[in-house]
Amino acid sequence: RKTAMDIVSVSIYVVRVPLVKPYKVSFGVATHGENVVIAVKTSSGVVGYGEADPLPPFTSETVQSTVHVLRGLFAPALIGRCVLDRNAIMTMLDKSAAGNAMAKGAIDIALWDALGKHLGAPIHQLLGGAVRSSIPLLWPLPSQSPEEDVEEIRKKMGEGYRTFMLKMGVERDMSREVARVRAANQFYGESRDFHLCVDPNQGWGVIECKDFLRLLSRTECRLDFIEQPLPRSTSASTFAAMHAQTLYPISLDESIMTAEDCRDALAAGIPDIVALKVSKNGGITPSQKIATLCEVNNVRILCNSMLEFGITQAATLNIGTLSLIVANLCDNLVWGG
Repeated sequence: RKTAMDIVSVSIYVVRVPLVKPYKVSFGVATHGENVVIAVKTSSGVVGYGEADPLPPFTSETVQSTVHVLRGLFAPALIGRCVLDRNAIMTMLDKSAAGNAMAKGAIDIALWDALGKHLGAPIHQLLGGAVRSSIPLLWPLPSQSPEEDVEEIRKKMGEGYRTFMLKMGVERDMSREVARVRAANQFYGESRDFHLCVDPNQGWGVIECKDFLRLLSRTECRLDFIEQPLPRSTSASTFAAMHAQTLYPISLDESIMTAEDCRDALAAGIPDIVALKVSKNGGITPSQKIATLCEVNNVRILCNSMLEFGITQAATLNIGTLSLIVANLCDNLVWGG
């Protein structure tokens, strides 16, 4: 039976937007964001939008591979299907091709968006309703000098930011990385609402990680957590051993691609925090599963982002309003980059 919510077309776009300034992280220097946007149109004329944010080598998917699987396999399979049948649609996509979480995630977001527009309700209401009305922000800083960090933090504190993430993993000399933490603490550490974390983006090995922790222990610096210091391929036993050697909370990002990854990491007792990224994690539906796993295990959530446009971020914002567990992270930290 045909309905007003049947899908009649799927359009696919590649959008490239330059960054205001280059963004240096462990795996290179980003000068632009290049993502895939899809538009799922229903028979009533409603259009739901989704977004995929491939970022190799952080992800195994590329813009080209995402477009290829969407255009050649997934989009044709959506025609004639009803937006209300999201679970059946996503199961069909899983059976048709393994992996491709970001391509599937773009579709999942678009289906939720179309459903919300049909019903005249935001996604967070479809998922049970918001329990918070505001979400403070975190500002990420690229790998740069301590002096550049201090100046950027000064500027962003003037704009209202109070939590900052120092990207690391480029510098091999850990004394220089610790110098960045020390400089930020020297200028702003006495402020009660100032929060600082570091993210090597898998850029350290075990030796670098131990050196950083050893050198940092000799200071009186405040540091709220360390995100993904070791590669995703690191064994659970090695990660757990490293975790046992530090008093600083550990956040996992690249290690948590799926709900199964999250389940296994929680079973190993590794993360104190899980970085949730709607595009990386395959859409709103699997991201909500990860958030639920964290909540029942009393593990905090960092709603994080890739080099995203507004569609993915809007999806993450809807998830971020659903639970108060995100409010316990660094007192005010719920949204990162």
